[in-house]
Amino acid sequence: MYTSSSLENFRYGLNRQLKAPPHLKTFDIIKDSDFLSSNEIFKTAMSELKTFGKGDAQHYPAIEECDIHKLYSSIHMSTDTPCGLLNKVQMDIRLYFCRRGLENIPEMTKDIFIVDVNPNTGVKFIKKSRDELVKNRRSNIMKRRILVVL
Repeated sequence: MYTSSSLENFRYGLNRQLKAPPHLKTFDIIKDSDFLSSNEIFKTAMSELKTFGKGDAQHYPAIEECDIHKLYSSIHMSTDTPCGLLNKVQMDIRLYFCRRGLENIPEMTKDIFIVDVNPNTGVKFIKKSRDELVKNRRSNIMKRRILVVL
């Protein structure tokens, strides 16, 4: 099974080969509307490769524990002031619930979050009642993420 980047490179190489001598084709297999269905199938194949872990993912480095401690102990995240409380809540939501950066924040409402109880320990926690769709896996079966223990 190829990686998504090698499959894309093969596609661009094939397009370049068809346009070069001796072929000198005038069509473009990547951009022309005649190849629309082929390109849709290609996009689907690329998505499948990514679900098998063969895609190119660029992740930000994890936030160090000492940096998180600095953030939460600063005056800007103090729950004693309205502005600090707002900053803390925003940080918690973004850190624990926003896997795609700010992409899904506009659709978030208070109905997205629910309070649940761990059946083993009886501890209450907040989680999402439903998860946003991700670009490479558009199904209704999604993982839920836990924010904070109450």
